[in-house]
Amino acid sequence: MTLCAYEVDCADLLDLADYAVCAAHGIDPRDLACAWEDLADRGQVPPSWVLTRRLIGQGVAGILVPSFANGARPRDVNAVFWRWGEGLPHRVRVIDDHARLTRMEPPPLD
Repeated sequence: MTLCAYEVDCADLLDLADYAVCAAHGIDPRDLACAWEDLADRGQVPPSWVLTRRLIGQGVAGILVPSFANGARPRDVNAVFWRWGEGLPHRVRVIDDHARLTRMEPPPLD
């Protein structure tokens, strides 16, 4: 396993791990926790996808959201970026001081 750190200097992030921010933007936190994969498999559009389209349309570059993974604690948060790159105002850069990522090779195909 290789763990990576990132340097993030991204404007237009919305912190949806903060319920006050959700309320201020008319976001139901249950939409973030929806079973999106199951809904999509059944041909339904998940509420989180509707929310994503709305936020992108409003110019939001990314969100911070609670982690809903099994065993996640309240302080566990995921960052989701829709607009990011090497430059400002949406810079996200992997920190690879020991060049571990560049040394990784895919496994051979048999």
